[in-house]
Amino acid sequence: MGSNHLPDNGPMPVTSRIGKVLRKLREEQGRSQEETARAAGISPMGLHFIETQQRYPTLDTVERLSKALNKPLAVVVV
Repeated sequence: MGSNHLPDNGPMPVTSRIGKVLRKLREEQGRSQEETARAAGISPMGLHFIETQQRYPTLDTVERLSKALNKPLAVVVV
């Protein structure tokens, strides 16, 4: 077991939750990936990768996405 491995029943890392939270918030607002991504200054494909946990965003990107969704950063990362 490597140091980066978490047990299957352990807490989900923040980086894994961010994409799920962003997608939930975006869908609750009825916004498209393209609209949200453009408002945050990233590509729609970049947002897709974040929401599907294929890539983990920088803190700067998460902050821009939270602003685009009119939510405090704490709502996205907690």
